[in-house]
Amino acid sequence: MPSMLPSSGPGPRYNPDAPVQPIQIIVFALMLGVTIFAVVAVFSTLNRQGGPDESSAPIAAAVLAAAAVVARFLIPPLVARSQMQNVIERRRNDNPLEIDQAIYEVFQTRTIIEGGILEGAALFAIVAFMVSSQWWLLGVPGALIALMLVTFPTKGRIEQFIHEHKQQLDFEGDR
Repeated sequence: MPSMLPSSGPGPRYNPDAPVQPIQIIVFALMLGVTIFAVVAVFSTLNRQGGPDESSAPIAAAVLAAAAVVARFLIPPLVARSQMQNVIERRRNDNPLEIDQAIYEVFQTRTIIEGGILEGAALFAIVAFMVSSQWWLLGVPGALIALMLVTFPTKGRIEQFIHEHKQQLDFEGDR
C-alpha cells in the first residue's frame, strides 16, 4: 500500500502514522478502567465480613460475558458494513486520501463498539464478584481484557482493514 501523506487544503486527510495512537488510547482506557475497578472490588471484598453470597449474579455475569463475546463478533461488523455502504455511496469524490480516512473512521467506530461491549460485560462481572464474593468471577474480566489485547489496534491492523475495505469499495464501485 503506498504511503499517503496529508496534503494541504480543506477536508479530512489520512496519515498512516497519526490515527493509530488515538484508537489505542481509547482501547487502553477501556481495559484500564476495568482493571482499576477490579482492584477496587478485590480490596472492598477482602474487607467485607461474611462468606460468599448465593445470589444469581455470578450466573448472570457468566451469561452476559458469553453474550458479549458473541455480540462483539456480530454487532461491530454489522455497523461497519452499514458505514461502508455510506462510503460506497459517497465515494468521497474518489480522492484516495478521503476514502482512506472514511474507511479509517469505520475501523475506529467498529473498534470502539467492540471494546465497549466487552468492557460492559467485564464491569458487570466485577459487580457480580462484589455482590457474591465468588473469586472465579475475576477470570471473566481477565478473559475479556485478554480478548481486547489480542485484537488491540495496531498500524498493521488498521492498514489491513483499509486495504481490504478499499478492495471491497473498488468491487462495489464496479457494479
